[in-house]
Formats: sequence, structure tokens, C-alpha cells
Amino acid sequence: MPTRPKQQHYVTRAYLEAFVERGRDFLFCYGRHRRTPFQSRPSQLARERSYYSFREPDGRWNDSLESEIEQHIERPGLEVVRRLASGVTRLDWSQRDSVAMLMAVQRYRVPHLRELLDGVHAEMVQRLLTEYDRKQREHGPGRLWIRSISPVSRPGDAERPHTYVSREELEATQRSLEQDPGQFSRESLFSLATSFANVFRRMKWTVHYSTEGSPFITSDCPVLLRHEREDIKDAGIIRRDTHIEFPLSRTSLLSMTHDFALIDRLSGLTPNRETRRILDRLPEIRVSQATEESVREFNLHQARYCSRWAFCGRQDERLIEILQESSRNVRQRILSDGDFIRFDALTG
Repeated sequence: MPTRPKQQHYVTRAYLEAFVERGRDFLFCYGRHRRTPFQSRPSQLARERSYYSFREPDGRWNDSLESEIEQHIERPGLEVVRRLASGVTRLDWSQRDSVAMLMAVQRYRVPHLRELLDGVHAEMVQRLLTEYDRKQREHGPGRLWIRSISPVSRPGDAERPHTYVSREELEATQRSLEQDPGQFSRESLFSLATSFANVFRRMKWTVHYSTEGSPFITSDCPVLLRHEREDIKDAGIIRRDTHIEFPLSRTSLLSMTHDFALIDRLSGLTPNRETRRILDRLPEIRVSQATEESVREFNLHQARYCSRWAFCGRQDERLIEILQESSRNVRQRILSDGDFIRFDALTG
């Protein structure tokens, strides 16, 4: 019987190896609120025991998610990432979709996002139970109905059907989450990632290439989402000033912004053959030669938005001071507004 994968990566080893300097087999690891970096091989980094696994009722481990990610996300996605890193930027839709899905899964699979999602979901269940008790005191026995709205929905999108839930169902969900705290983020990983991948595939892509003397770094949250405006705290991906940054290797980085020309053009059209033709057109991937200054800026973004760790092929003492600050990665909270209880994503 094959040995089960007990140590499971949330940033895959094969990806991290692309940041190792020639002639070495390790990365320098800089930690948030730490003063001293350490060295470690990619195989030993960004992993946790049974990270995607759970026990079945009979006690056996279920490792299926680890296998699905490896076979259907990492394998096809990293193949295209290596093409882009080598300078090949002509992709077909299938290859573009593989990278978009790899990035979206990577965005949601890291501990920062999983813990955030699981914590907010558990709080939401508790708030619904509290609301259920309030309604029962005011109106007597009954069932609570919930209208679920997608976090990336837009005006005009079809509403999801109303769902009625009993107190017993809410209590059963709460017990299940107490026994398996990572259940929600694990079970919703692919659905959430698919929503983001559908946005990524339509964005404007630019691959920035640097030299060996000015390498990019990566982190424990390598798919970075940031915004230019600091006066707006909402952290939604559909904001017009959204920037996505994903280091591909020590000499390449993929950045994405919204395609305003395409958005504006489609906003004035009704769905027809012409809109389909526009959407089927494969977007061009732009190429940029990164300056030493722009590489430094990209690297500072990785350090500011990582959760705990920045990974580098060579020492960079400037990261130590940046990592003394709190992470700017996304936060979430739950807000109550009359009969509505909603998630609110905030910038760090």
C-alpha cells in the first residue's frame, strides 16, 4: 500500500524551486516579525501535516483533494507557467485557463485565506442561530430563509434560489465545523477559485522579465491582490484599480489589471453574435523588461502582502524591516444590516 502524503504543500515545491539560485538547493526565508532569516529547501517549505485531508467516519484518511490539486491544477498550470517564464507568451485559451485556475486555487489554498474563510463561516453560522432565536421569540416557531449572493456577483446576475433552514440544520452544521474546522474552506475551494479564474482569464496580462542580477521573490501568499487607492477599504476583485501579481520564477512575474477598453465596449452591447465574437478573441499577453527599481517594488509588494513568509533565492536584508509591519493581505468581517448579514472583504 502506498504511503499517504502526510506533509502537504500549500505552495507547491515545484513552483518554489523556480526561485532557487543557480548552484544552490535552498531558499532564504524571511518571517514576519522576525529579525533573522533561515535557509531551507523548497521541499521543506510552505507545507502542513494533512493540510487538505480529513478522516472519514470509519477513521480512514481522505486525501483526495491533495491528489485533485496535483493532477488537475498544478500539473497543467505549472507546465504553462514554465513556458511563460522561459519567454514563450503565445498561449491558447486552454493554456490561459490553466494558469488562471492555478492562480485562483493558489490564492484560496493558503492558510491565511483558509483560516479567514473558515472563521467567518463559523461566525456566520453562529449569527444565524442567534437570529433564529430572535425571530422565534418575536414570531414563534418557523424556519429561517436565506438568500445567498455570490461575492463576485454583478448587477443583473440571476439570484440564487432562497434556502430555508431549520435550527436543527444550523446546529448540525455547527457541530460538524467544531469537529472539522477546515471543512468549509476545503469544500468550497474549487467553487471560489472558479469564480476568480473566470475574472483572471479576461484581465490584461503582462509578463515582466528581469535579469539574474535582479531576481523576483515569492511568498506564502504568492498570488497577490492589491489596489492603488488606499482611501477605499473594500477589497473586491472587481474594483477598477485592482492589481494581481504572481511571480513565475526568479526572473519573471505575471501582472494583471482589468481590461477597461473591453469592459466599456461590452457595457454598451446586448448579448449577441458580436459580443460572443469579441469574448472569443484571445487576448494578447504583453511583455515588459523589468528595471531594477520595478523588481524592487514588486518584491516589496510580496513582502507587504504575504502572511508570514517571504522566500528569496538570495539574501535581501531590506525585507526584514518591511516584515516587521502587519500584513496588508485581505481581511474579512461580518456585518449585520437589518435582515441582512453579509461578508465584507477589507484591505489590510
